[in-house]
Amino acid sequence: GRGPTRPSVGSGQPFPSSTLAPVDSLVEVRVNGRSAIVLGAYGFPGAVDGYQVNFRLPTDTAKGSASIELSAGGVAGTPVNIMVQ
Repeated sequence: GRGPTRPSVGSGQPFPSSTLAPVDSLVEVRVNGRSAIVLGAYGFPGAVDGYQVNFRLPTDTAKGSASIELSAGGVAGTPVNIMVQ
């Protein structure tokens, strides 16, 4: 989970399908240890505890495997790897 949203959604309830529910805390993304630009972080419409975070890779990110780490409200998640093309 990325935390509470605006409007607030009750535990176990799906996010609204008709409007986006922005995450109500600072969301940060690090790519290979470097800050990325977060374009938006939302509760995924219709999902229960599913979120979508849109971000822009740093311009000089090399192709191949990249480590991604998200944090919300200063609490970091477990890093994952993605492929950059």
